[in-house]
Amino acid sequence: MIALASRGNIFRTVLAAIPVIIADLWIATKIAPFITGMAKDVNFKFAEGSSGQVSSFLDGGNPFRFWLLEIFNGNIIAIGLVPVIALVLYGIFRITRSTVYA
Repeated sequence: MIALASRGNIFRTVLAAIPVIIADLWIATKIAPFITGMAKDVNFKFAEGSSGQVSSFLDGGNPFRFWLLEIFNGNIIAIGLVPVIALVLYGIFRITRSTVYA
């Protein structure tokens, strides 16, 4: 998606991808204990001698899922962001609703 947004410009793609990958890795690290707990709950067989956490770069770094997890964990900042993000999405809708992409 970043390469698409930068219209194939490799330099801009790399510059834009660096903070995205950093954020994905940070979110995947923060969500790893939750994913590890779910794996243990279903009696997943870990590799012999494994003492690490289970994570997923694909789903583990998803900001929306991380935000939902924080909301359901009772994080007051995440809960406070609900109306803010709702207003931002509504504003984007109002600005772009008459735009037709064909």
